Amino acid sequence: MRVLRVFGREACLAGSSLVVADLHLGVEAELRRAGVRVPSQRGRLLLKLEELVRRVKPRRLVVLGDLRHSIPLPERRERREVGALVEELGTLVQEVVLVKGNHDGGIERLVRGAEVCRAFADGGVLMLHGHALHPWEGFTHLLLAHAHPVVEFEDGAGGRVREKVWVEVSPGKESPGVTLMPAFGELSPGVRVNREELPGAVLRRFELGEAMVYLLDGTCLGMLREL
Repeated sequence: MRVLRVFGREACLAGSSLVVADLHLGVEAELRRAGVRVPSQRGRLLLKLEELVRRVKPRRLVVLGDLRHSIPLPERRERREVGALVEELGTLVQEVVLVKGNHDGGIERLVRGAEVCRAFADGGVLMLHGHALHPWEGFTHLLLAHAHPVVEFEDGAGGRVREKVWVEVSPGKESPGVTLMPAFGELSPGVRVNREELPGAVLRRFELGEAMVYLLDGTCLGMLREL
């Protein structure tokens, strides 16, 4: 089974599942404590997800980890908004699945009407957040998140811009293919794939030098080791 990227969006299709990752709802509270005032992101995230559901009409929505942001305990506002967002998502699709990420401790107590799990499989694709190891024998493809991959471009005057990217590893004789998703949220920093090592216990089990890197519009930037 293939993982199909949704053009222009930080989302993909795996079987009958529409998959997004790393929403980090509640990160705005951390930014406020640092002196940066931003509004709640729940409405913006919901609009993006509604547009995606209209486009691809999935039966199921999978959030591949880090739906919420605070570690270890969310603030009252974050708890309220996480629960409200999941209820709203439940009106868009038949099924909502939350794969737990490293920011999602205790999320079972915050949401209703969603399946919460450590890993989720659709056909031959195993979906993991990627921060912790999990058996993947028998699967042809792994879908991972956690790293928030971006590429950093620099012009001749020293100006820099970062763009979200996908990172894909081709399957080997005895290893599955891997797709690393960009973050769906807008406010969390990304790991610069052309300047920094990608984190994650699962990714460290794979050779990433020949992984291919793609912008959200499908533009191929080439192999990771050549960026």
